[in-house]
Amino acid sequence: MKRDIPKRAERAKTQKNNLVYKRTEIDNPRDFNFNKVFYSLAGVFVVGILYLMFPSGAFTVQNVKVEGTREIDPAVLRDMATKRMQNEIFKGNMFLFDTDAFTSDIKKDFSLKSLHISKEYPKQITIKVDEYQSELQWSSGGKYYLIDERGRAAAVMDRQRNNLAVVVDKKNLPVEIGKSLVTTDFINFIKYINQNFSQATHGQITKLEINENFNEVNVYTNLGYYIVFDTTRDPRQELNNLATALASPEIRAKRKLTYLDMRIKNKVFYQ
Repeated sequence: MKRDIPKRAERAKTQKNNLVYKRTEIDNPRDFNFNKVFYSLAGVFVVGILYLMFPSGAFTVQNVKVEGTREIDPAVLRDMATKRMQNEIFKGNMFLFDTDAFTSDIKKDFSLKSLHISKEYPKQITIKVDEYQSELQWSSGGKYYLIDERGRAAAVMDRQRNNLAVVVDKKNLPVEIGKSLVTTDFINFIKYINQNFSQATHGQITKLEINENFNEVNVYTNLGYYIVFDTTRDPRQELNNLATALASPEIRAKRKLTYLDMRIKNKVFYQ
């Protein structure tokens, strides 16, 4: 029996010992994989943030605030913002709202001293404008354009404003927003005639019309006749001459007048 022990020991050396293992062979599969957990959590976090920002509606615009308008209807700017938001993938999303593109939209229809559009998270967009002073309205091609203090077309409107004189362009020439249209002298002439005509003539202006050029304006009245004025001269003198002519016996004796022509200095022609 004792003789078999060396033989068994010798066989154990030549065979694989199933009782002895390196520590890593058993423990490695059980090691904590930090990278795998970190990237999984990061992926969940990113998906959650993207969901919150876009599909969830948490950043959907609920209010468009407009500040600083005078002649421009705030509802027009709000409608423009709504229209742009409706074209987005997630309609009304604050993050997708392109303020630069919207600024370009506004500048196509309005000429402003300044324009600032800001996002006030999570649900409001604020539009701040500073308008030029509007002096006249210009009617051409079925639209009304506000003419500002510089003589430029400042905005396009779909209806007439009651607080400003309207000049009708009989030829319906195109008008471009931000471009010069008339001189400041023309503006001052029209404003003076519009404000003082009734006192000088005891009549009311029904229409101001440009025909061939801006140096002349036809003023239609409720008196049954119209007056042709020269817009390059002093409106005070022309109105004084008109009042004098209307008071003259020759014109007072006329039962019906068609027009009075003021274009020749210190002369009034009538028909």
